[in-house]
Amino acid sequence: MARALFRVFLSSTFGDFQAERERLRRDVWGRMETWCAARGASFQVVDLRWGITEDVALSHETIKVCLDEVKRCQLLSPRPSFVMLLGDRYGWRPAPTSGGVIGAQILHDGKILSWSTDRTLRLWDQDGKSLQEFKGHRGAVTGALIIPDGRMLSWSVDTTLRLWGKDGIPQRVLRGHLLKIGGVLVLPGGRFLSWESDDRCTPANFADLDEDIVTEHELHMQYTDIRGDHAPRIWSSEGELLAILYGHTKPISGVQILPNKQILSWSEDNTFRLWDSEGNTLDVLRGHERSVYGVLVLLNGQILSWGNEGTLRLWSNNGEPLKELKGHTSSIYDVLQFPDGEILTWSIDGSLRLWAQNGEPLAVMNGHKDGVLGAQILSGSRILSWGYDDMRLWSKDGKALSVLAELSFSSSEIGITILSDGRIISWSGSHDNTIRQWDSSGKPLNDMIGHTGTIVGVNQLWDRSLLSWSNDSTLRLWDTECIETIPVTTGII
Repeated sequence: MARALFRVFLSSTFGDFQAERERLRRDVWGRMETWCAARGASFQVVDLRWGITEDVALSHETIKVCLDEVKRCQLLSPRPSFVMLLGDRYGWRPAPTSGGVIGAQILHDGKILSWSTDRTLRLWDQDGKSLQEFKGHRGAVTGALIIPDGRMLSWSVDTTLRLWGKDGIPQRVLRGHLLKIGGVLVLPGGRFLSWESDDRCTPANFADLDEDIVTEHELHMQYTDIRGDHAPRIWSSEGELLAILYGHTKPISGVQILPNKQILSWSEDNTFRLWDSEGNTLDVLRGHERSVYGVLVLLNGQILSWGNEGTLRLWSNNGEPLKELKGHTSSIYDVLQFPDGEILTWSIDGSLRLWAQNGEPLAVMNGHKDGVLGAQILSGSRILSWGYDDMRLWSKDGKALSVLAELSFSSSEIGITILSDGRIISWSGSHDNTIRQWDSSGKPLNDMIGHTGTIVGVNQLWDRSLLSWSNDSTLRLWDTECIETIPVTTGII
C-alpha cells in the first residue's frame, strides 16, 4: 500500500512574509516531515520562490506554473493542500502572456508605438502598417516614451533602460537597477529619472550580461529573490548615471516632478521625500502609519497624501503638516481634484467622498457594494465611478444619478476611457474580451467585439478613431463609431 502524501502549496506576497517563510522552513516543515513519517506518511512543501526559471518568467507563464502546482497538490494530497499567508500588501500582478501587447502610445505625428511581452517595441502608421521593430531587451518591455529631442527611451523587466536614436538604432543600455523598472519621468534639461518596481522575481545578473557574447539561447539563469535598493536614479540625456537617490527603505510607490522642479517620491516605508533637481534630500515627510500609496499636488500648491490606513494628510508646499482628512475606513485607491479646488477620493470601503480644498468634508457617496476601483470627472462636473459590482453616475454634490451596468468582474483591472464626444468606453482585465460603450448620459451603445484575449488598454487617436490592445498579441483600430475594426496588418505586434 502506497504511503499517504501530504503535499502543501505555500502562497504569499514575498515582500512582507520573508521572515515567516524562513521561520516555517527552519522550525516547522522538518517537524511536520518527522511527524508524518512516524505515521507512515510523507510531507512535502511547494515553495516556488526558488522554482521559477528565467524562461518561464520571461514568457510570463509564472501564474500557469503556480496554478499547475496547486492543482497537483490537490490531486496528490488530502486537504489541506494550500496554505496562504496574507497581509496588507498588494500582490504581484502578472503581465499578459504569449507576446501580449502591454502598452501603446500615440505619437505627435499620428504614428503608434507599442511594446510587448515578446521583448520588442514596434512602430505603426495610422493605418496599422508595421513600420519598424525595435529589438534588444532581454525581457518583457513594460514602458516607453519619446524624450524631448525625439529619441526613444524604453524599459523592461530585464532591469535596464535603453536609448534609441530617431532612426531606431540602439544607442545605449542603461544599467544599475536591480529589479525591473517601475517608471520613468523626464526632468528639465533632457535628463530623466527612473525607479524600480517591487517585483522580487528578477534575474540578479541580467544587467551584467555581455550582449555581444551571450546569446538568447544561453540564458538559463535561475531567478532569485533579491531586494532592490529602493533608490531612484537620475541619468543624463545621453544615459550617463548622474545620481542615486538613497533614502527610502522600502519599495517606491511613485514619483512626481513638482512645478518648482523638485522631485517628490513616496514609498511603502510610510514616508514621502522631497529632493532637489540634482537628487539631494530636502525633507522627509512622516506621519502615515502605513504605506503611502499616492500623492497629489493641489491647485493651491499644497500636497495631499494617502495610503493604506484610510486617512489622507494635507501638507504645506514646504512639507509642514496641516490636517488629517478622516472618514474612509479602509485603503484609499486614488484622488482627483475638480477645477474649482474640491477633492474627490474613493476607497476599498465602497464609498466616494468629496472634500473642500482645505480638507473639510462635503459629501459621502455610498452605493457600491464593494470597493470603488476608479472614478473620473465628466462634463457638467458629474462623476463616473466603478467597482467590482457596477458603474455609477453621480452629481457634483454627491447625489446618485444612475447605474450604468451591473458588473461581475473578478479582476481589479477595469479600464475606462472618456472620448472627446463624451462617450464612455470600458473594458475588464479578465472578463469576456469585449469593449463596451455608453453615451454621455449612461445609455448603453454597441459592444466592440474582436479581441480574443484580455483587453489591456484603449485610447483615442487624433482622428477620433480608437486604438485597443490586448494579450491576444494584436492591436486593433476601430472607426469613429466604434463599430467596425479597421483592417490592420496581422501578426504578433
